[in-house]
Amino acid sequence: MSDDVKLVDAMPYAPKVGMLTNFCGNH
Repeated sequence: MSDDVKLVDAMPYAPKVGMLTNFCGNH
């Protein structure tokens, strides 16, 4: 999951939260 965190970490806060939620829904 470290790669996902790195990818998400490079984004602004709002998209970061959206991506995290999306990841939780996808996995």
